Amino acid sequence: MAALCAGQSITPEAAARVVLTAHEMLENLAKYAQDDAPVFSLSFRPLTDDELSVRIETKNLADSRHISQVKGQLENCIGGRGLQRIRGAGDMQIDLEVADGCVTIAAHGRLPRSIGALLPVTSLADARHDKRTLRNEALPSVAKTRSLPPPALAALSS
Repeated sequence: MAALCAGQSITPEAAARVVLTAHEMLENLAKYAQDDAPVFSLSFRPLTDDELSVRIETKNLADSRHISQVKGQLENCIGGRGLQRIRGAGDMQIDLEVADGCVTIAAHGRLPRSIGALLPVTSLADARHDKRTLRNEALPSVAKTRSLPPPALAALSS
């Protein structure tokens, strides 16, 4: 996780927020997922030359008791220790979606980039094409896919 953050040229403090949030969300999957193939995804998207957005999302089946519990915690701006850490130390917003027993929790926020650590690009529009994503489609087997930057940017980043 730390290596993925380093590849985004974000500040060490921002990387720590991402790692903390991802850890808490993966821990919730391990505790509450009722299916054998929960989904975890982490994506970064450039916003400006010195800032990007992060979205960390989990999807899983859960029993109605846990669904009611997390809905109540998020609606009342409280939460279990993990949700509080995501909001506080992680400085992330949390969204919840429930459909047919499938729970999607998304934590998202803005992250500062390290000064002088940006890849040279000709415009912000070019930077937006450099969206990098890590997905674990089936956590038990840890199958990973990652979209890579365009070849020209990949050569610059090595």
